[in-house]
Amino acid sequence: MRGDDDTPLQAATTADLCDELQELLHVFCSDVQQKFCIDQEVAHPQQLQRLQKTMQQIQRFIPLVGLNGSANADSLRHTLQATTLEILVLYETQCRQRHIVLMTDDDVEKLIATWHALSEAYEDKRAEHASLARFIGTIERQQQHERVPEHVVVTSMLQQQQEVRKEGMYVATVNKENYNRLGLGRRQLGTRQIVFETRQMSREDQEKAVRDLCDQFAALFMRHAHQQHLDPLAALLQDATTDLLAKRLKDELYDRVFLPTKTTAILSPNNLILASNTMTTVPAPTFAPAPWQWLDLIKTRTPYEPHLFGFMARRRSQQRPQDLPAFATLSVKRLCEHIASVGQQYYLDVINHAWLSYRRLSRALDRIESELVDIFACLQLEISRLAMQKILIILESLEQHHQHQHHKYHLMHNLTTTTSITTSTHSIANTTSATTTSTTHTKTSLT
Repeated sequence: MRGDDDTPLQAATTADLCDELQELLHVFCSDVQQKFCIDQEVAHPQQLQRLQKTMQQIQRFIPLVGLNGSANADSLRHTLQATTLEILVLYETQCRQRHIVLMTDDDVEKLIATWHALSEAYEDKRAEHASLARFIGTIERQQQHERVPEHVVVTSMLQQQQEVRKEGMYVATVNKENYNRLGLGRRQLGTRQIVFETRQMSREDQEKAVRDLCDQFAALFMRHAHQQHLDPLAALLQDATTDLLAKRLKDELYDRVFLPTKTTAILSPNNLILASNTMTTVPAPTFAPAPWQWLDLIKTRTPYEPHLFGFMARRRSQQRPQDLPAFATLSVKRLCEHIASVGQQYYLDVINHAWLSYRRLSRALDRIESELVDIFACLQLEISRLAMQKILIILESLEQHHQHQHHKYHLMHNLTTTTSITTSTHSIANTTSATTTSTTHTKTSLT
């Protein structure tokens, strides 16, 4: 009874093993696996084609012949074992050349899950990297089309007009009534000029006043730059850094997939980009003109009387020099152009540094992507190697099961034969006893 109870379970187990075997053979024979083997240089295409053809023939014959119980089945099993061993050697050679650690099924399953988690982190980092590129591009486009408007400087000046006018400095719009008195030509009509009264302000005082104005503008400029561009840019650069992802790649995958020699060779600091990706700080711009620029900006003017409808000038030479109301002027437009040039150069430096950091991040991400692809291929090689080992284990299990069944059959056969002989012996003994009794009775009767 016990043997009868075990038979269905053993038969079901055998069927499950055969189903798993067929599935493993199907995976190896698939076009996807064959392409993978060619890409990873597991074997030459001709050799892989031969192995695939052999495995496909074995797949077709297993349901017909089986793997145990007959000479044909034994031959088929031995062919499958030999072919599997040949493929296993090819996989093991690749794993050894790539310094892959030998793993169990559980190890591979955990590492595959880790790989997917790091791949998602990589995709997130790519998205942050793209956001950084878009923001740098936005800054670049804005700087190509933006100019510092005159009213920024003029408004700042007018706010201080009451204080600075006592020092002989004020802002004036040139018109027909004052252009000649300020020593300007008709071309300057409608322009705005910063006027210095030279009797009250020396050249040094004029330059200092302009420097103070530039410093005031610099504070406004940097505050705006930080709010609109620099702080968001720094945040995006920080988000896009790859240091943490690279460290996770090393700790969670490399050190578990590869032998120490492989890890040391590939993940040395000189090879994997782990350097800081923060943007090099760009010094704040200096808007004050350089010494050689003052002559082109602040110009001394001499008043005159217009002649011939203003096309000719006649100087007031009959007046005494000390009575001449001499002026110096600084065109607001020229000052704005100077400020715009400095500001644009500053942003150009910021943009160049940002693109430099972006390119560093790009190289780091490209390297991480390459390593993720390589690690996945190595894990697939290890999965393939384990599959071949599984085939050999299944074949051994099936053979052991067959031997067990064969041994059990012989035991039952011997038991049946022994029982039959014992029964026959008892029957003969009973027959002999009956014959003896009958003879005795006959003799008694005759007597």
